[in-house]
Amino acid sequence: MDKPVRRRWAVLTALLTATIAAVLYPVEEELVVVAQSPGKPPLKSAAAPASMPAESTQWLSAEENPFAPRMWAPAPAPVETRTVGPVMAAEAPPPLPLPFRYLGQLTDASDRVVYLGIGEELLPARLGDTLDGRYKVVALTSTQIEFETISSGLRQVLALPAQDS
Repeated sequence: MDKPVRRRWAVLTALLTATIAAVLYPVEEELVVVAQSPGKPPLKSAAAPASMPAESTQWLSAEENPFAPRMWAPAPAPVETRTVGPVMAAEAPPPLPLPFRYLGQLTDASDRVVYLGIGEELLPARLGDTLDGRYKVVALTSTQIEFETISSGLRQVLALPAQDS
């Protein structure tokens, strides 16, 4: 084997030996009982290292919930609540603007088609058509198109430009 491979194996062997020694090295622990409020059983804690105070490590007894919320500060005093008056319902937000723009129209003897644009798409609109899956054409005049939002029933108007006769 070449030199870098031998060095790598030597380092790995040394680390493995140190890990095994750390795991098998005997450690003596003393159990210390920490004073607790009366009415509760005392908590037991393992002996803490010299750098940590003994009160910082505490073990919970089997009766206590280990997942209960714990706080450093005492619980705040309860807040007094009172009813001021009737709660007003919030107004509905204004409707979104129509996504359509007028591109043109074609009028035959019995049919009127208005061409609308949404993005790069061209949509022909006739009375009663549903556009974009959300808007239904409910009225079609020479000056405006009236849409009804299918989900809410809200009506909106798109003004058409004046036509030269």
